[in-house]
Amino acid sequence: MKRITLFALATLAVGTLPPTICYGQPAKAVAPAKSAAPVQPAKPAAPAKPAQPAAPAKPAGSGAEVIKTDVRVGSGAEATAGKTVSVQYTGWLYDAGGAGHRGLQIDNSRERGQPYQFQLGAGQVMAGWDDGISGMKVGGERTLLIPGLAYGTISAGGVAIPPNTPLLFDIELLDVR
Repeated sequence: MKRITLFALATLAVGTLPPTICYGQPAKAVAPAKSAAPVQPAKPAAPAKPAQPAAPAKPAGSGAEVIKTDVRVGSGAEATAGKTVSVQYTGWLYDAGGAGHRGLQIDNSRERGQPYQFQLGAGQVMAGWDDGISGMKVGGERTLLIPGLAYGTISAGGVAIPPNTPLLFDIELLDVR
């Protein structure tokens, strides 16, 4: 009995226990289990796409907010309501399938060679700019995604903007006075 018990324990430790153990009989050999198909290494995950501004959820006028993305934070004076700011900007129609969601370019102050100046918070610019530029510091660059109704049905820079079209603006704050 001792011999069979030791044999059983030894085979358990090795991981192959014969199907039957009979007293006084040698154990039957057990064929090694067939190995499964080789495990294929997992494929690497696809690289993550760079963050891009999200599509606006609701049109302006219904509580939609401007989405602000700082590209570079400035270190100069801060733009606050009542101060005159000077900016360079480029604006595009929002295009969900375009590179960086930029569609047709609608305006560009750099091409005119002249920064744009206005009093922040006084309603002198399209909806979304007062809020979107507020808090920037001189030297900073920010992308604004402005939901529809920014211009309504008027045109800018000679380009007709369809009604309720979301717009993207890349803005660089040059000066605050």
